[in-house]
Amino acid sequence: MARRLMIAGLMVAGAALAGCATTSTGAHLEQDQLRAQVNTLQSQVAALSSQVEELRGRQRSVEDHTWEAGGRVATADAHAAKHSRIVLTAKEIQLALQRAGYYQGPIDGRIGTKTRNAIKTFQTANNLVADGVAGTKTMVALQAYLTSPENTQ
Repeated sequence: MARRLMIAGLMVAGAALAGCATTSTGAHLEQDQLRAQVNTLQSQVAALSSQVEELRGRQRSVEDHTWEAGGRVATADAHAAKHSRIVLTAKEIQLALQRAGYYQGPIDGRIGTKTRNAIKTFQTANNLVADGVAGTKTMVALQAYLTSPENTQ
């Protein structure tokens, strides 16, 4: 009887150990799968980051080409725009667009649909990328309408 109890005890202990091994193996497999997924996602992020940088380079090239092809601002100003950031407030953008004849809405400091459309029209007329976003080159061109004496109110 003691032998049977000992065998039964060993069987239970063996089953428990087998269960731990299975659980441990299952956990290791799950961790390996998660690591593989993380590695795949990291590779995808790196590839997308590379694509973003390539697109940014293309955009800069197009903007530089467009700028050189007929922007409103003199070469010295274009050079300065490449090396410094000109930042206009939303009200200044609206005021400059209004003075340039592209915006008829209120000078409220909100870049809404009317302002974005005016920016696009202004950009098209000034050989800039017409995306409706007042980036550095657009702000440089708009600044002429804020600083020029004949454009003051």
